[in-house]
Amino acid sequence: MVRILGLLAILLFTGCDVVGPTYTDCNDLKSQYANEITNRVAIQLRDDMQLYTCGTGGGCLYNIRMLALSCDYYKEVDIEDARKLLVEAGILFLKTANEHEKARPYFANNPFGLKNIELRFFIAKEKRENSRDKLSVISLIDGKLEYEISLPRPQGLTTIYEETFEEAANKLGVKLTPETGLRL
Repeated sequence: MVRILGLLAILLFTGCDVVGPTYTDCNDLKSQYANEITNRVAIQLRDDMQLYTCGTGGGCLYNIRMLALSCDYYKEVDIEDARKLLVEAGILFLKTANEHEKARPYFANNPFGLKNIELRFFIAKEKRENSRDKLSVISLIDGKLEYEISLPRPQGLTTIYEETFEEAANKLGVKLTPETGLRL
């Protein structure tokens, strides 16, 4: 019995590796470049916008077709502030990807466009209570911005407003040009 417990303990402590926020399934250049892009964006979002990375992801089996970044934000925001965060972060993500010359040959489409990135920002509250009027999650997925609040169960997260990236950029006075690397 002691041998079995000892063997289980050895397997438990040596058989599980902690995986960091990298694409470790593929040890190749495209995965390295995907990590470089995501890490550059994460650092800049942290330094410039106080967005703290809590998750990364992507699709890069045969080529880099999507990169994703999730962040915690420790300030309360309304839809206008959230729109500005998402549009600025989206532009930064696309510019960073499209300026990475070594990664370009591995992109599923070049230039990288809005359908190739996903951003999710979790609005952290002082008290973990549901609120019908406070944003909980804001996201940019497939070129669409969504603003969600957290309601008591069974509703859970509920989208209260959505708009396209183009609509959001227009409301902020941001010009979408080929030079920005934005492909709608």
